Amino acid sequence: MWTVNYLGDHRPDYVTSLPVEFHGALDVPALCAAVGDLVERHEVLRTVLPYGPGGPEQRILPPDRARPDIRTIEVPEAELDEALAAGLSQGFDLATELPLRVRLFRFGPDRHVLQFVLHHIAFDGHSLAPLRQDLRTAYLARAAGERPRWPAPAVQYADYTLWMRDRLGAQDDPDSRAAGHARYWQEALAGLPQDPALPRDPELPDDGAPPGPRPHPGPRCRPRTGGHPVRRPGPGHPRQGRGERAGVRREHVHGGARRPRSRARRRGSGP
Repeated sequence: MWTVNYLGDHRPDYVTSLPVEFHGALDVPALCAAVGDLVERHEVLRTVLPYGPGGPEQRILPPDRARPDIRTIEVPEAELDEALAAGLSQGFDLATELPLRVRLFRFGPDRHVLQFVLHHIAFDGHSLAPLRQDLRTAYLARAAGERPRWPAPAVQYADYTLWMRDRLGAQDDPDSRAAGHARYWQEALAGLPQDPALPRDPELPDDGAPPGPRPHPGPRCRPRTGGHPVRRPGPGHPRQGRGERAGVRREHVHGGARRPRSRARRRGSGP
């Protein structure tokens, strides 16, 4: 995915949207602080991947340099779907940008949608459960004037990359697994043309973009979660729902003082 992003002029490939709809009074400062808590807790959300001397490198930014700039955007309800779709039309430059953008839309009295736009390099279907639980925990704590209390994650993604490096060894070591894998593919791919004609490779459009639905704002570009409908956190009782407009899967969160109850049913298939 990094190579596709680097060579593809940062097109909006592998981008997913997670909209969270709130009904009732919303503590916006507490919500913004909760999103900051998520970014601080999960290093992958504050990681950039610049090209270094040996290829792409992970650089984990300190939390104070990685907090998303969340702005409240006033939008008429009739234009909400177009505004959400626009979030999917912009790609990420993974070499310089974090793989996360967050926007808060206000489209009526006490009605908001918080939209997470994430790159798949940092997020997949298995990430839904920890993200929703951590956002819930952090928001409830911040709304009560406290910091979230949670155990440190058992591992971060950087731990996995270090494990892989130890397992594969250095590529400049001819006896390492990494060097052996590189030799295998160099031999297997030797002599192939730079742009081989594959039997199932569809013809690319004139602009070089991949075939299929084009990710730009408009009624045909519909935001989607890419996975199961999600129980999403909020200041009251959440009702799992599928958005009526543009096929957006959202949870409708109603104001109140009660903690959310887990009444949602998981359905659908993974991403």
